[in-house]
Amino acid sequence: MSLSTISAIIGLFGVVASVLFLAWQTWQLTRQVTVANAAAIYSSHVDVTQLYHEVTKLILSRPELMPYFLAAKSCPPSDPHRAEVLTIAAMIADIYDLGLQHTRRIPDPVHNNCWPAALIESLKQPILNEVLRTPQPWYPELRLFFETARLDTPARTGQSHTATKGTSAKEQSD
Repeated sequence: MSLSTISAIIGLFGVVASVLFLAWQTWQLTRQVTVANAAAIYSSHVDVTQLYHEVTKLILSRPELMPYFLAAKSCPPSDPHRAEVLTIAAMIADIYDLGLQHTRRIPDPVHNNCWPAALIESLKQPILNEVLRTPQPWYPELRLFFETARLDTPARTGQSHTATKGTSAKEQSD
């Protein structure tokens, strides 16, 4: 064997080893990206849930407001607590809008139905039914949800609303 043949064989082994090392690095990077994406999904879910918990704490810290959000007490325009109740209801609408955006833009098989289901359940509270179903341009996800969701009872009845198949609004529109 000539020196050039030996050099070519050594070079070939070097190229093969480099390609194998590159494949291993690519596999490791893919694993890291998968883990990082999963962590980002759950972190985002936790962030939105934390906002919801903060508003819940606010409601619980004001016992006189609790019936409006937890016991289906109506809040007519003459109610002395109406401004506070509407403010908290708007905060909840912000959270649901963000939660629905999270559901639509960040696929997560574990949590995809959480925000739509919680939103539908919250419609049992008259003040939330009123605020959440009033179309506002600053709540694009809520608007999209109510345009595409098929709910069993008509808007603003104050009755329990349930999705037709227990699925997200997007799945229901298919």
